[in-house]
Amino acid sequence: MSASTGEIKRVTTHVIQAMKNRGEKIAMLTAYDFSMARILDEAGIDILLVGDSASNVMAGHETTLPITLDQMIYHAQSVVRAVHRAMVVVDMPFGSYQSNSEIALKSAIRIMKESGAHAVKLEGGSEVEESIKRILMAGIPVMGHLGLTPQSIYKFGTYTVRAKEDVEAQKLRDDALLLDNTGCFALVLEKIPAGLAKTVSESIEIPTIGIGAGPHTDGQVLVTHDMLGITKDFKPRFLRRYAELFDAIGGATQRYIADVKSNDFPERIGTILNTSMKRKTFVLLALAALLTGLFFAWRPVKAIYFSGVPAQLENPIVHIPTGASFEQVVDSLAQGGLLTDVPSFRWLAEKMKYNRPVMRSGRYKIEPGWSNRRLIQHLRAGKQEPVNVVLNNERLPEEVAGRVARFLETDSLTLLQTFLDPGVLAEIGYTPETLIALFIPNTYEMFWNTDAKTFLQRMAKENKAFWSKNDRLAKAQALGLTPVQVYALASIVERETNANSEKSTIAGVYLNRLKINMLLQADPTCVFATRDFGVRRVTLFHTTFDSPYNTYMYKGLPPGPISMASIGSIDAVLNPQQHDYLYFCAKPDESGTHAFAGTYAAHLVNARRFQTWVQQRGY
Repeated sequence: MSASTGEIKRVTTHVIQAMKNRGEKIAMLTAYDFSMARILDEAGIDILLVGDSASNVMAGHETTLPITLDQMIYHAQSVVRAVHRAMVVVDMPFGSYQSNSEIALKSAIRIMKESGAHAVKLEGGSEVEESIKRILMAGIPVMGHLGLTPQSIYKFGTYTVRAKEDVEAQKLRDDALLLDNTGCFALVLEKIPAGLAKTVSESIEIPTIGIGAGPHTDGQVLVTHDMLGITKDFKPRFLRRYAELFDAIGGATQRYIADVKSNDFPERIGTILNTSMKRKTFVLLALAALLTGLFFAWRPVKAIYFSGVPAQLENPIVHIPTGASFEQVVDSLAQGGLLTDVPSFRWLAEKMKYNRPVMRSGRYKIEPGWSNRRLIQHLRAGKQEPVNVVLNNERLPEEVAGRVARFLETDSLTLLQTFLDPGVLAEIGYTPETLIALFIPNTYEMFWNTDAKTFLQRMAKENKAFWSKNDRLAKAQALGLTPVQVYALASIVERETNANSEKSTIAGVYLNRLKINMLLQADPTCVFATRDFGVRRVTLFHTTFDSPYNTYMYKGLPPGPISMASIGSIDAVLNPQQHDYLYFCAKPDESGTHAFAGTYAAHLVNARRFQTWVQQRGY
């Protein structure tokens, strides 16, 4: 193990990226059980892949296809329990993500939540782009996999080298850039030409990890059982065996069998402690007793008067996780540089009965120069330093979950599961379609250890307070809309314009259309329906996409908001400008505002002006 490797307490996506940046190679191996994972982790491996190769290695199948999601989670649980340093990545098995992005997200959430792993791995490029995006939006790190993708073995028909032809090589390069831009943290390249692997590794920002792809990738991965010579018959050219455990284990087993049958095992072992040893032991015990007495006479004085918090602190904040043990608290304080003498703090904490099976969690601000006694009193009192949770303009529940998880202890997966829990939603009066309407963009002061359900209850309280002000409920009723419907319309206004000055005018247009039962034909609803959030111009594909959110196809408001709506947009709907406009389009200038019309003929004139202006500028 290198010195630099030994200094890392936990390998994360940031550590992996830093290794590429400084030119340090990344070592990855597979693991499927506790015992092997523990050995590999203590040896200093950077990444452990709970691979779907367990289907071959552990279950004896010919391909990786038969292994199930439940089985992968079982193997991942075993590996995670053994690991203290390595990053654990879990293969998403065949059938758990290919059909659609919703199934992919649910599968990834199950893996992360039930196993405690740190990331997932998917095979494929553009064909699984939407699945990767949704998983990433939920805050789950994703490792990509290109080249020979074993889950597609029946498509390829062979395990030979991929991307030797120009067309397939270009597709792989394009997919690598796509996965890099989408947000994957690393990319496995399996069985492709070494030159292509070098080109890809140099053209993307994220690390590449090769298997049968030559020496120019940022790291290497092997199946551990192949590397150790446990699997005897699999001998690809790229494999290097570092042991021959098939023969070693077999030989050891044969020796054990022989010893048992010859009655040579077990053997009798006796221990004799002679008189000289007894005398030496007595002297050592006496000396130890004397030193212990001196130590315990000095310890109380040192613990109370001469130890505590350093006079200078880089970061005065300590986070004590929910369910933390006393040892975890001590470790957090020590790693944060908040203790001058750990043994003294530990001794005084025992005397003050601060040590509990489960410690009080929270985010605490520590003052420089505090004594151990003052520090313990502060932590025991539970007086937390709050955090500011900032909500802006997220579109989807998984984006909100990812945003909130930046500020609170709870993770994005727990938040998202709570957001989608029918029982929890029923308690606060929302559905998965309307949930976004619960969130009023603002800055909220909370405690760091606020759990997911309590967060939602707080949001419900804030939402109720918001609607009770400025006659908002009465104004919504006057429009014939519920607060959720107002919010849904406000979310459309929010996505139509950034100019606050025209929000009430746009709100008036849509309200006029609702009054006469006219299609809203709001472009942002089509974008939301297709989830094509990066598009710059709405096309026929978007306007004809069949979805209840597509207001080009279905009259009335969509089933729920298409994003979070700012307070300005909500109030614009509640206080719409009174006019006869039914249409609007962008103005032919750089203002980002719109030209409004009361008739379709007038609207066509405005639209032609804008189109001419766009063509003249070559947009």
